[in-house]
Amino acid sequence: MYRFIVFLCIMKQLIEEICGILGVAVDDVISRKRSKDIDTARSFVFYIAHCNFGYSVGELSRMFGRTRRAVFTSIANTKTCLQYIRETKATYNLIINSINQKG
Repeated sequence: MYRFIVFLCIMKQLIEEICGILGVAVDDVISRKRSKDIDTARSFVFYIAHCNFGYSVGELSRMFGRTRRAVFTSIANTKTCLQYIRETKATYNLIINSINQKG
C-alpha cells in the first residue's frame, strides 16, 4: 500500500513537470486523447518513470489504462528517439534537470 501511495505522488509530480515544460494539460496526458503533443508528453512520462524511477511496465499500464505492449512500445520508441534526435534529447535533459532541481 505504501509503495502505491509513493508511486502516485511521484507520478503526479512527474506528469505535472512534463506537462508544464511541454505545454500539455495534465488531464490530456492521463486521458485516452491522442495528438502529437499529448503522445510526446505521455511517452516521456512512461520512459522516465520506467528508466529513471524503476516502475514496471505493468504498473504504468494499469495507471494509464493502456496495454503493456503500448507502454513498452512507447518506451522503446522514446529510447530510440533519444539516441538519434537532438531535440528529443534536449527536451529530456530539460525535464531531468527540472526534476533534479526540485529535488
